Amino acid sequence: MKKNLFFILILFFSLISTQCIQLKEGLLINGKLSSPLVVENFEGCNVGDSVAPKGTEVVTLKGLQHESDGWGISQGDSAANKWIVSIAGEGYKSGKSLKYDWDNKNEVWLDSSIWFWNPQIWKGAEEFRFWIQSKKQYKFDLAITIQTRKGKQVTFSATTPRVGGDNKWKEVKTLLKKFSIPDWYITEQGDPGIRSIPKTPVVVAMGISPVWHSSGECLIDQLSYGKASVKEIPIKMKKQKSWTNVDSFVCYYGSGAIAEMSQFDVAIVEGRSQNAENIKKLRDSGTWVVSYVTIGEEDKLSKGDGKGPGGYASYYMDSDMDGKPDKNENWASYYVNAGSPLWQDKIINGRVKNIIEKMGADGIFMDTVDTVEIYKDTEPGMVSLIANIRKKYPNIKIVQNRGFSVLKKTLPYIDGLMYEDFSIHYNWEDDSYDFADKSKLISTGIFATKINELRKKKNIQVFDLGYADLSQKDLIQFCYDRGWEYDFIPYVASIMLDEVYPKYTPHSKRGVKKYTGEGGSAEVQGDLTKLEDMKKFPDVKQKIDKGNFALYLNKATVKADSSFQDYDIIHVIDGYTNDSRLEWNVSAWASLELPVEHWVEIDLPTPKKVKKVVVYWALDSGKYYTSKEVKVQYFFQGYWKDLGVIKTDGQGNVHKSVLNIKNPEVGRQFRFFQPSGQGSQSRPDLMWIAEIELY
Repeated sequence: MKKNLFFILILFFSLISTQCIQLKEGLLINGKLSSPLVVENFEGCNVGDSVAPKGTEVVTLKGLQHESDGWGISQGDSAANKWIVSIAGEGYKSGKSLKYDWDNKNEVWLDSSIWFWNPQIWKGAEEFRFWIQSKKQYKFDLAITIQTRKGKQVTFSATTPRVGGDNKWKEVKTLLKKFSIPDWYITEQGDPGIRSIPKTPVVVAMGISPVWHSSGECLIDQLSYGKASVKEIPIKMKKQKSWTNVDSFVCYYGSGAIAEMSQFDVAIVEGRSQNAENIKKLRDSGTWVVSYVTIGEEDKLSKGDGKGPGGYASYYMDSDMDGKPDKNENWASYYVNAGSPLWQDKIINGRVKNIIEKMGADGIFMDTVDTVEIYKDTEPGMVSLIANIRKKYPNIKIVQNRGFSVLKKTLPYIDGLMYEDFSIHYNWEDDSYDFADKSKLISTGIFATKINELRKKKNIQVFDLGYADLSQKDLIQFCYDRGWEYDFIPYVASIMLDEVYPKYTPHSKRGVKKYTGEGGSAEVQGDLTKLEDMKKFPDVKQKIDKGNFALYLNKATVKADSSFQDYDIIHVIDGYTNDSRLEWNVSAWASLELPVEHWVEIDLPTPKKVKKVVVYWALDSGKYYTSKEVKVQYFFQGYWKDLGVIKTDGQGNVHKSVLNIKNPEVGRQFRFFQPSGQGSQSRPDLMWIAEIELY
């Protein structure tokens, strides 16, 4: 679960003039065309990083709308001598940003964030509130700048709950006491000498913006302040459960929300968004606190010892030898070799030490362990890093995120495992949440039983994290119910992990599917009746070769470790190779997509000496899915023995692979074995084959 640091844009205002108009409590923004807001007398007011010039005209806002796609700074049309209070925006797409009609004279395209400021107002404010109307649900990043007694201006931030979604006006309220300064702010800006909002703050600026990942239109109305009307959630004080008895958890990367998280037994937090005081409060409430640390990637490039690619640290990977550290383009982070002594020292004596000894957390949540599935040769180093963390901190709680391929080796050192997207998932392409499809449920169920078999050796906790919108109650309940059936501890959040969702109660029986999965064994036998489907394609010629021992017409049979939904293993020996006229599920076979070993076994009617093997790879959307490694084996005296290995770069550059066996053997059973994670480059957990031939 790679996190995003979506912190709010911080603006500092240094020369705020007292000549600005005193705005009244109540209506500051109005998205209704019938009653536009008129802001007068901006002369001398500080706008962004400039001061509005003399003679600035009156500005009229009509029909405030926005489409959010980023952050940055943008201002009014200075050429037209017109200014608005402050607008922030960056990275917006053409035609998909804020559109303002200023007095029906000019159009200015802006984006995202609106700031208001003026000294002498908002004194004694206890609550920040506004109204929104939108078709989609939004969360808002809020910021306020307060004037300290020493004249210094400090910006605090908070995030609202998710609201909207039904195109009706809804009021949003946030207590100002909830605003805080996270540790990352102090690290970057220095200690401002103040950590919490004063009882009677002098608020000189207000900022509001939908979170960066939001999209769609939204009307904002009546940005205002007032006396507190929101009831604060009390911190739930409880006796801390033993780790083996915890049955609820929350995963939240935002700041604050201590009372909300105290409702759970375990809290996985982003330490840089919290502070030591908050973590202590949460621990004192009886909640275990585990803090995020990435151990297989680094967010920003570091010079380190300067001996690595591009003159950076020697622990960065450079698999393509281009002289640059390998980059994870999805998250803009950089892959590392976890076995590097330099990296291990940075993690153990730097980041982990800070989390445990300075922040006071109970343990760590290790992300990006699955880097080893991209760089297989770093696996021993990753295991040693986790072992060394345990050696230095024998009593902390260690939770591993994914990294299933090394789980057997890391099991002695960890106390918990995170399994994301077990039952429900987020679609990055269309920004939606949905149920996992049937094949995914079967495959994750099978893999869950394998995890639970390992738990017999050491009973670690498994945390099941799903993603859904807060309004999708059926999706959330399904995640809780299914996770509970596998003896997992479920929780559902937004994809950005920036909101604490309420805790649901599972309606299912705990552990009922712990060892059975969704329906028994995944092993499948080729079904000859499926060959009837080939009659739909009379123009496609079947390759009938009496010399091909593997062909079903020569009485061979076939089975596999599993089959993806609507595929059948019989099609790898049916005599049909890739043909664009065939339907996708009869032109090839695919295994379940799981980070485990996959195999195809062909049984011959009589023993044969096999000298050559041909594998035709599956074709999909113009691309061949070539496995990186497949071992060809034969069964002898109760064991599978290697005859040779088929290797490719996994890029799909060939449509078939031919292996001439140097030392052929006689046998009846031949197996094609793909090690875990050795599928194609784009889908490493899948084995996808069109046809197999034995000669």
